[in-house]
Amino acid sequence: MFLPIPLSTPLRDNPAMLRQRVHTFATIEGLCACRAADLVLAAHEAALLLIDTGCPDATLSLWADQAGVSLHLYDPTSAITEDQIAANRNLHSRLTGSAASLVVVLYLCDLIALDRSDGASRLHLRLRPADHPAFVNRPPTSPACSHL
Repeated sequence: MFLPIPLSTPLRDNPAMLRQRVHTFATIEGLCACRAADLVLAAHEAALLLIDTGCPDATLSLWADQAGVSLHLYDPTSAITEDQIAANRNLHSRLTGSAASLVVVLYLCDLIALDRSDGASRLHLRLRPADHPAFVNRPPTSPACSHL
């Protein structure tokens, strides 16, 4: 399933609508409650990052396959940079403004890739299902489901 979400005025004015769309997507794709909540929070914080750029053409897209769920952030202003990602990969980074949103997104997502080849930022984020083998050796503070 693929779900593009333009971050236009209705979603900017009503973030609950965005969260509901993402939650419905997660439910349809069969994510457990914990990972669905992670996806909703990651998408919400990612949307805040894009809304902070002030660009009306920013979009957030979701898609799923057997290996997990992906979030794709498109920022035509290229405000998201490699330096920002490197500086905010630590959960104890400075938690203010859009940096806090980026820290949350990076913490919840398992795989992160940034492409800035054409002057725009494309941030690809991946969440694996809770029963994915990669979670077997994760420390207890990692965002995996507690019911497994």
